[in-house]
Amino acid sequence: MLNKISSILSILSFVISLTTIGAGYATYKWVSSPQFEAMMIEKIMTSVDKILPKQIDKKIPKITGPMVEMSNDTERFLNYIEQKNKEYIEWETKGKWEQ
Repeated sequence: MLNKISSILSILSFVISLTTIGAGYATYKWVSSPQFEAMMIEKIMTSVDKILPKQIDKKIPKITGPMVEMSNDTERFLNYIEQKNKEYIEWETKGKWEQ
């Protein structure tokens, strides 16, 4: 009796495993198909089309304002960075090879 139950459970387990593998393969093939991609793009675009026109009007300004002036600290910092970059480039192109 125990042998019969064991073999039934073994067959049932095999069938479940085959079903799982088959369903995984079918799902992979479906998700990687061009039809699925086209369907998803269409769904996304219909959702975006409802939102996008309203958002573009809110986000894009009609005119731009004047440029914000840099403070002396910012200007000195940017000059320092530019000088260090020039020194590094000079060292990379010439100085490193002369040592």
